[in-house]
Amino acid sequence: MAYLTHEIINAIEIYKNQFPVMEMTQKDISKTNNDIDKGDLLRMLEETNVSAFLNGWGPINVIQVYDPDFNMQGILIIDNTALGPACGGIKISPTITPHQVFLNARKMTLSCALVNVKFGGAAAGIRANPFEVRKIELMKSFARGVSPYVPDQYIATPDMNVGQGEMAAFVEEVGDRRGATGKPEDMGSPLRLNP
Repeated sequence: MAYLTHEIINAIEIYKNQFPVMEMTQKDISKTNNDIDKGDLLRMLEETNVSAFLNGWGPINVIQVYDPDFNMQGILIIDNTALGPACGGIKISPTITPHQVFLNARKMTLSCALVNVKFGGAAAGIRANPFEVRKIELMKSFARGVSPYVPDQYIATPDMNVGQGEMAAFVEEVGDRRGATGKPEDMGSPLRLNP
């Protein structure tokens, strides 16, 4: 079992180095083979292995973005677009994980289907402390990375630590006001929930 554990830890380290958004905590990295139990391994793999989320519903796209100029690490998961373009919130948090983003995207897929609106589900996360960064600049950087998907596949909505100003910056950067809701009122909203 120690050999298997060592192989898994090596795979996680390689994966983490390829995708900066997939950082583990210092506590996780400092554990030795003997200190890691099965529950810890499963949690680390769940939080980092995006392919573990795949099933018949999605996700259809997982986009990881990184901008070294702002140390911006972000992820967009477009879970399902069967009913229409996917909509979902962008969170800014220092502890966001791909697994949390996936769960939020799946929740949006199911919520939109349940209330029969013509949108699919998605979610996004930017790993940063919202009180220590310039959120507008961070949002513009994230928007540049995901702009090929906006608004045809993804419509952004505000979520934790994201407000009207960040949504305005997002749509200005992608160059399409239909790319987000939650913007200042004078910019309009792309979502029409009435049939």
